Amino acid sequence: MEFELTLDGGMKRLIIISLLIILLLPNVQALKILSGDQVSIDSPIDDDVFVAGGTVNINASVASAVIAGGDVNINAPVSGDVFVAGGTIAVNSDVDGKIVAAGGDIDLRGDARNAVIAGDNISIHSTTVISKDAVIACCYHYWFSRCVNFGYAF
Repeated sequence: MEFELTLDGGMKRLIIISLLIILLLPNVQALKILSGDQVSIDSPIDDDVFVAGGTVNINASVASAVIAGGDVNINAPVSGDVFVAGGTIAVNSDVDGKIVAAGGDIDLRGDARNAVIAGDNISIHSTTVISKDAVIACCYHYWFSRCVNFGYAF
């Protein structure tokens, strides 16, 4: 008895796709989740990071970041978006996407495409470039010029 296996075009494609998935699956990276009292990212992560901590320092480039912390310092470039909530937030490097930030004191020194910022004291330095849109909201009981400092004399 002879057995002959014939594969049509659809079956061949299915087998090839299945083999590719099996071979590439171990190389697929998931998002990175970090938490603790003090969290520091000191080596580049080419993926999304979700970080929660008392003090959060981003000292190496990341793809995008969602951060909640007491003191948050972004000291390295972010190739995507940043969503951050904290007591004190310092963005000291460029963000290729948008920055969405809510906090007490927010200091923006890096460039971004869009910015949506709400806080008690907001500083946007004169060298910072927001290339598209910016929405800035301060606490209601301060005058705008006391609440937001654009690095220019008013």
